[in-house]
Amino acid sequence: MRYRLFSISLLCSALALAGSACGASQLRAAEPAQQGLEVTNDQLIALSDELGRRGDSQRAAQYLLQALEQGAPESQVLPRLLNVYVRDRQYRLAAQRLEDYLRRRPNQLTVRLLLAALYEAVADYPRAVQQYNAVVKSDPKRAEAHFALANMLLAQGHDRALADLHFRTYLELEPRGPYAEQAQSMLLSEVPQ
Repeated sequence: MRYRLFSISLLCSALALAGSACGASQLRAAEPAQQGLEVTNDQLIALSDELGRRGDSQRAAQYLLQALEQGAPESQVLPRLLNVYVRDRQYRLAAQRLEDYLRRRPNQLTVRLLLAALYEAVADYPRAVQQYNAVVKSDPKRAEAHFALANMLLAQGHDRALADLHFRTYLELEPRGPYAEQAQSMLLSEVPQ
């Protein structure tokens, strides 16, 4: 079902007035049936971007979800939606979105890294470790995954020797990488047997 909303020009006028006179929180969207105007995916995305800039994360997310329902390319909408969720500290919602995405595209390792970081943010450490492990298994040369996994293993009090192995792998792959000094400082002087 296609929703009918403000025309984009009417909305932009309302946003301009709201910013100067009454604040973005007082903007009211018309009911779809009241307006009778079709809004394209590009207009929904532009509207969402503007609402996001004005701090109305909830409605920004709603317009992005509507664009997805209307068939907007996921590659265009999902990064914006995740940005809205993360900016609003809705990490669980962002994680759910990425879980759904990975069910359809399980080989997207960068998305797995992001999902692992979101799990960390909500203190779901076992799932974070699981995602980091999946990345390391799929792409053993992905240095940042080794570093993140090592940190998670240490934070959870897991096998210190295994964490050491991942720090060493990171240093082999990125000897002058952005985390090299930190990884070096975390190495064991002796690896326990």
